[in-house]
Amino acid sequence: MMQNTWNIHIADTFFKRLFGLMWKKNISITDVYIFPNCYRVHTFFMRMPIDILFLNKNNEIICMIEHVKPWRIVPKIKDAITIVEVKSGFIQEYNLQNLTCINWAKKY
Repeated sequence: MMQNTWNIHIADTFFKRLFGLMWKKNISITDVYIFPNCYRVHTFFMRMPIDILFLNKNNEIICMIEHVKPWRIVPKIKDAITIVEVKSGFIQEYNLQNLTCINWAKKY
């Protein structure tokens, strides 16, 4: 099993979800923004392209969209309940495939 260390940012409040990656100029390839119970995404007010992962209830990737440019609306993906936003190139960097299970755990 592949194990990586990522900087996890969970959008679990209204304002974290509202602002997400808006106005950020750049993020690290290890920055992972998780939006639980999220079904749609847009890239309004973003200043960089991003990769988007759609996860099902088992945290398995069911859809990936690479290099989504700013000012786009991404369609709803059936059965997706979590959306993950990452730096453009993340999917290639980590060689992700559909049905890859994404797990995150706190480091103590």
